[in-house]
Amino acid sequence: MKALKLNINQQDQQFLMIEHIHLDMNSEVFRNLKLRGQNGYLCGNYIGSYPMYENVYDISSGSLNVIRTVYRYFDLDFDFSKVYDRTIKTTINGLITEYNKKSGLTKLPKLMYEHSNPNKVIENIFNDEYNNKGMVSNEYIKHILDTYTGICLITKDENKRLSDAGLNESSSNPFDTYSRYKETGIEVLDDVKLFLKDNITLTK
Repeated sequence: MKALKLNINQQDQQFLMIEHIHLDMNSEVFRNLKLRGQNGYLCGNYIGSYPMYENVYDISSGSLNVIRTVYRYFDLDFDFSKVYDRTIKTTINGLITEYNKKSGLTKLPKLMYEHSNPNKVIENIFNDEYNNKGMVSNEYIKHILDTYTGICLITKDENKRLSDAGLNESSSNPFDTYSRYKETGIEVLDDVKLFLKDNITLTK
């Protein structure tokens, strides 16, 4: 059977899967997320995938400096107003590898995508809502996913700061998406973003 190209945003699919798990389990999945049962595991994965399909990612000042340094070295220009393919991080990291081999200068850290609010933080928000109200509405799920999740392009050195501070999977303020970065001195830029192409689902 030939593959058909459907104009379906994958982020919408992630929400639909979370919604269906929520309905099928009559909200039990959210109460039991910490137990990491099969449904909790699946729901956690969908929560983590949801912000990955955003079209705009945040950028840290550290990652911006690395990009500018590497592109300048190879006499290239990185246009932040351009919309890039989702393989752009791999391309940048490839250039960083070449820079570290050839430049003879201080080695630069590679870049990575990081959830601005860790998955477990979002899961705990849903758990708290369930414990307080006995249910987690679809509207509440969508609001939390759209308001308090996101992806930031950071350096691996910056990620180590989060790890050293014990903030890889936790946050002192779940309703401040950038609180972990503030606590560890990671600057997230307001005026520079990484724009990415839409995701289209391919199905048979």
